[in-house]
Amino acid sequence: MANPEKLKEEFDLINNTFADYSTISIFEAGGEPQTKYEITYNVKGLTKSGEEVVDQESHRVSITLPYGYPLFQPNCKPLTPIFHPDIDPAAICIADFWDGSQSLADLIIHIGRMITFQTYNPEA
Repeated sequence: MANPEKLKEEFDLINNTFADYSTISIFEAGGEPQTKYEITYNVKGLTKSGEEVVDQESHRVSITLPYGYPLFQPNCKPLTPIFHPDIDPAAICIADFWDGSQSLADLIIHIGRMITFQTYNPEA
């Protein structure tokens, strides 16, 4: 398991970082210390409706911190359909971003940038 002090530090950092964000809401989904989060992004992104790609204003994502975090990357999964080349229904590809030196707050912002198409991996 990850160091409990590190998990507490991450928990405090994301709560302080996103306390005044209107576009990102954090829900602590479980664990003691906290290892599961659900994030709601109120940003303009895309989703698929049948064969058509349409605008979507709200997106939900789960992040689970694995045994060995931060050496091992968090497991990120969309809870609502998101249209993006690095996001599929089972996982959000963060391998090109995560190297263990980023904070959980950095990752949450990175996923928001993915949803809004500010970033993507052209190799994926």
